[in-house]
Amino acid sequence: MDAALFLLKFRGRTEKEVAERLAKKGFEADLVAGTVTRLKELNLVNDEVLARQWAESGRRSGWGERRLLQALWMRGVPRDIIARVLAEKPEEGASTEIDRARDALARRVKRMKTAGMDRKTLYRRLGGFLARQGYSPDVVRDALERYFSSTPEEV
Repeated sequence: MDAALFLLKFRGRTEKEVAERLAKKGFEADLVAGTVTRLKELNLVNDEVLARQWAESGRRSGWGERRLLQALWMRGVPRDIIARVLAEKPEEGASTEIDRARDALARRVKRMKTAGMDRKTLYRRLGGFLARQGYSPDVVRDALERYFSSTPEEV
């Protein structure tokens, strides 16, 4: 229990992360399972609450839904919890996925050196950036169309 509490001291962890870390430290499987169960009873480990926090943080960072899904999956959040968390509507006043994509695109363009770059290359690079951020092809296309419709022909 002390080792598990030490792990939780630094950041929230999923059940899977706690179990893996304790097993890696050499604790027996039944002891690990009992510890994780007790941590859940004490509400010190709660995958759903943690998934909501990570999703909100990722959304504030400009991540798309696909990247959020992947990040939660990699941390060991069960599929049903991921589906529930990502299906929830953002809080009142929170930005939609397309708004987040447009904001991420605007921040990216500010950091890029676009002088002398032709539109096709810029379109491809910005599209790749948004795709890597986890936005769906429809969202990427919409964000790029809006950006390129508001910019002059010469980039």
